[in-house]
Amino acid sequence: MKTLIILIKVFSSLIFIILLLPACQKTELGKEIYFHVGEKQKITSNLSFTVDSIWDSRCPTGMECFWSGDVALFFNITHAHRQIDTLFSCYPNPNVFPLDIAGYKWKVLEVNPYPDNSHSTDSKDFLIRMVITED
Repeated sequence: MKTLIILIKVFSSLIFIILLLPACQKTELGKEIYFHVGEKQKITSNLSFTVDSIWDSRCPTGMECFWSGDVALFFNITHAHRQIDTLFSCYPNPNVFPLDIAGYKWKVLEVNPYPDNSHSTDSKDFLIRMVITED
C-alpha cells in the first residue's frame, strides 16, 4: 500500500511537470524566435518575459497616411523574481533602439500581420519575430 501511494505521487508529479513545460518556451540566444501575445518566453532560469499586449498604429494596407505608423509592444519581464513592465516601440526601424535589459539586447524584427483596412486583427493573432543576444 505504501509503495502504491509513492508511485501515485511520483506519477502525478510527472504529469504536473509535463503539463507545465509547454507553457514556457526556452529562448535560444542569437536565433530568431517567433511567438504570440501572452506566450511566456524563458531566457535564463531567472529571466523570462511575456508580451502582454500590442498597440498597432501602422498605416493599413489600402490607406494613405501622412505617417507610416508604429507598433508598441507591452512587455512584462521577470528578472530575479522582480516584475518589470516596459513599452517597446519598434517601428519604423527596430534596429535603431533595441531594448537593453539585464545584460541582453532584444530586437523586435517584425510584427505580423500588417494592418489591413478591410478587417481588424485580434491581439492573440499577432506573430512577433525577435532575436535576443547577450550584451
